[in-house]
Amino acid sequence: MFMEENKIYEETKIEIINFIAETLGKEAETITPETSINDISDDSIQLFELLLAFEKYYDVETAYDDVVNLNTVEDIIQYTIQITSD
Repeated sequence: MFMEENKIYEETKIEIINFIAETLGKEAETITPETSINDISDDSIQLFELLLAFEKYYDVETAYDDVVNLNTVEDIIQYTIQITSD
């Protein structure tokens, strides 16, 4: 079970980092799970564009209460695992 969870985490981590890099025009190598959301976006408009792209890519609607708690890339990874495993 742990090996499967670790595999899901690693695949999701790579997917999210590449997704963020592509969506925001950043270098994937500069993004880690510890990276702050504020550090990867230039402004709130970019964050909004990232959120819209995320919802479209994963075909989900995110709740405001969920989004305000996403502070790092790690938070996005864990959130993605949660919503895609339901």
